[in-house]
Amino acid sequence: KSFHLALESLRDAQVLLDKFIGRGGRVLRAVDQVEEEAAKADRVSPGFSVLMQRPSLTGSERFKTNELEEKPEQEEPLRELVRQGGDNVYMSPTLDWVAEATDIIEAVPLFISERTITERGSNGQVQHRTVFEVDQDGLELTVRQLAGPFAENIARTVQSEFLSLAREVVASSSSDLRKRVEDEKMARPHSPPDETCRVALQKYCREEPKLEESIRHQIASVAVSVEAFYQRSAEVVESLIEDHWRHQRFVSHVDALREAFSL
Repeated sequence: KSFHLALESLRDAQVLLDKFIGRGGRVLRAVDQVEEEAAKADRVSPGFSVLMQRPSLTGSERFKTNELEEKPEQEEPLRELVRQGGDNVYMSPTLDWVAEATDIIEAVPLFISERTITERGSNGQVQHRTVFEVDQDGLELTVRQLAGPFAENIARTVQSEFLSLAREVVASSSSDLRKRVEDEKMARPHSPPDETCRVALQKYCREEPKLEESIRHQIASVAVSVEAFYQRSAEVVESLIEDHWRHQRFVSHVDALREAFSL
C-alpha cells in the first residue's frame, strides 16, 4: 500500500513538473520572440550626452577624453562613465555650454590636492605626514568665470518655467485640449504635468497645422502674464519653497509658482 501511495505521489509530481516545464517553455519562446523583434527594430543613439569638462583652466586638460582615452588619474566610476557614454561623450573648449546645460556637477574636491611630507620625528624615526592643500586661486577664478554663464542659465531656466505654466493654461482652455491632456496622462502616468501638456499640444498642432500659429501666440501671451505675476510675487514663491523644504516636501520652483497662482 505504501508503495502504491508513493507511486501515485510521483505521478502527481510528474504532472506538476510537466505543467511547469510547459509554462516555462512558453515563457522562453515569448522571450525569444521579444528578442527577435528587438533585433529587427530601428536603432537610434540614446538621448543623452556626457560632457567631460571641469569648468576651470586646468580641469579640461586633466579630464580630456580624446577618442575615449582613459586617464590614469580618473577614478573608476569616471572611467565607467566614459565607457558607457560612448559616442555621446563631448568636450568643449569654452564655457558656452554652461548656459545650455540642464545638470551641472562641479567637483569642488578637485581643487583639493594632497601631498605626503617625509620628516624625522623627535625620536629620530622617519615619519610620513599627509598635507591637504586647497587651490583657492583656481577655485575663485572658476567661480568668477562661471558667474556670467550661470546667470544666463538661471534666466533661461526661469523663462522655461514661465512657458511651462503657460502651456498648462493653454492646454486647459478648451474641452478638446483638456481631453487630449487626460489621454496623455493615461498613456504617460509618470510624466510631469508640463511634459504631458507639451506632448498633448505638439500632437494637436501636428493634427491641426492651421492652428499652430495661434497656439504659439497664446502660449507666448500667457507666458508674459506669468512672468509679470512672478515679478510681483517672487517673495511669495520663494517663501513657499522654503516652507515646503523645511517640512521635507521637496517641491520645484515651478511647483511653487503654480501653487502661488492658486493663492
